[in-house]
Amino acid sequence: MSATTTFDVSNEASLDAALGSIDVGGALAGSGHSYVISLTAGFTETADPLAIDLAVGESLTVNGGGNTIDGAGHRGLFVYAGTVTISALTLSGMAAVGGAGAAGTDGGGGGAGLGGGLFVANGATVTLAGVGFAGDAATGGAGGSGGGSGHTMSGAYGGGGGLGGAGGLGVQGGGVAG
Repeated sequence: MSATTTFDVSNEASLDAALGSIDVGGALAGSGHSYVISLTAGFTETADPLAIDLAVGESLTVNGGGNTIDGAGHRGLFVYAGTVTISALTLSGMAAVGGAGAAGTDGGGGGAGLGGGLFVANGATVTLAGVGFAGDAATGGAGGSGGGSGHTMSGAYGGGGGLGGAGGLGVQGGGVAG
């Protein structure tokens, strides 16, 4: 029989605490459990929220209660693994920005800005009911500048940016990705 654990969340700290305890490796994580997060108030983010990374067989229901999470330019919800249902919630002002590519002989490409208000990774399942998105954005990172001299054995090659991380320099064979 599956255990259900419920969290009442009213701010960013309580959301991160709940997500941290149910994520793989968290204190409450265990195959077959179900979790409910009930928002009792809306709030504004001051940092990216923790990703939702549930163990195999676990599920999470987020009851928004008609509240709004204002991202204030931070990343939205990121569902890495698990079965998640989100209802009666507005995700506003969230931004997923890809990292910038590094400069070098061949500039690295900018990373993809994936998700905006919600990103669902391959293998995760998300169901939405009564969820609104307002002013969210996903923006790719800027490409790194290149020296224009083509490929050389001694040139420094710019790595591509990642999801929120900038690329670094490398040598022959390519740059270091963000």
